[in-house]
Order: sequence, then structure tokens, then C-alpha cells
Amino acid sequence: MFMKGKYILQCSLLAFAVLLLGCGSSQIKDKPVPVPAADEKAVSEVVDKTASDVSEVVETPADFVNQTIPAKAPILTGYRLGSGDSIHIEVFGEAELTLDVLLNDSGTFNYPYLGQLQVLNKTLDEVQAIITEGLDGDFLVNPKVSVTVDTYREIYVGGEVANGGNFAFQPGLSVGKAIVLAGGFTERASRSRIQVISEGSTDSKPKRVNLDYILKPGDVVTVPRRFF
Repeated sequence: MFMKGKYILQCSLLAFAVLLLGCGSSQIKDKPVPVPAADEKAVSEVVDKTASDVSEVVETPADFVNQTIPAKAPILTGYRLGSGDSIHIEVFGEAELTLDVLLNDSGTFNYPYLGQLQVLNKTLDEVQAIITEGLDGDFLVNPKVSVTVDTYREIYVGGEVANGGNFAFQPGLSVGKAIVLAGGFTERASRSRIQVISEGSTDSKPKRVNLDYILKPGDVVTVPRRFF
């Protein structure tokens, strides 16, 4: 009987000890651990510095393209070559057949193996076909020919402008922009009677245009003098 009572007492003490231990663990677990508050100013400075460092190293896609792809003269759909145009001819894998040509008044030039070629008033596709057909079979097998425009022939602006003369052509060039290139109107300029003669036109007669008119290579712009 005495042993049984002693056993019950020991079990009770053990259960009480486990209960106390559980409560203590719970209190320790639930008690929040103090964390020092972050210095917002310091964090902001680190973020700003990191962003600045990254911006100095990483290039934007546009910058990357501009640095790695050389600028070429934009292609004018259906454009026909004329005197003063500069073209680039290239045959893939055949360096000796690569040629840069500034077209003369007759639009002719000598090309390896083929002799004199006449390309005046022809499109780039037509010139490419002439060279491809000439080389294929007798000289090369299935040649890959490319013909592009390096620079278009210049335009001319004259009449009542500050500094008339020849100017480089770029697709999309308007009469207004061309006059700016020529230094602008003089005080006697008739701004409502601007005329343009297009090179290679059938009638070669001047036509009256406004400032938004889009020019073509070789166009001649004339600003007449007003009478009052």
C-alpha cells in the first residue's frame, strides 16, 4: 500500500514538471524578439547607389542597336536610279565582285566579267537581276547578289533663300525642311509660289507645291521673288 502511494506521488510530480516545462516553452516561443528598426535613409541611399551603378553599365536596347548596326540609306519603294546616286554591289562569298559605284550622267560603269552595264532609270531589283543572270552559269553557280543605295543624288534649292545650293537627300525630306537647310526664306520670298521640278519627269515643267510636299532625289526647288 505504501509503495502504491509512493508511485502515485511520483507520477503526479512528473506530470506537474512536464506541465511547467510546456508553459515555459510556450512563453519563450511566443515572446517576440526585439529587432532593431531599419535606418530608412541608409536603405534609400544604398538602393539609389545600386540603381545608379546598374544604369552606368547596362545599355538600353536602342543604344545597343545604334552602336552595332551601321546606318544605311532607307529604301525608296520602286526607286529608279539616276546620275549622282551611289550604289553598293555585293556578291556573297566573292569579295572581288564587291563594288561601290557613283553613277555618272550616262548611268554606266564597268563590272568584272560582265563589262559595261547601263543602269540609268532602273530599279535596284532590275540591276540585281542583270548582274545575277550575267554571272550565273558561265562564272558562278547560283550567285547571291545584293544591290543597295549608299547615298541618293542631291537636291537643289535656289531662288529667294539665304544660302541656296545642293543638299543631301534623305527619304521623307519635305520642301519646308529643304528650305531650312538652305538657311530659310529671304525677306522678298514668295512663300505661296514655291515650285519644284522633278528629275526624270515626262514634262519637266515646274509645279507649285506647299511646304509639306515630299521631295524625291534630284528635285530642284525654286522660291520665287514676290512682287510687293
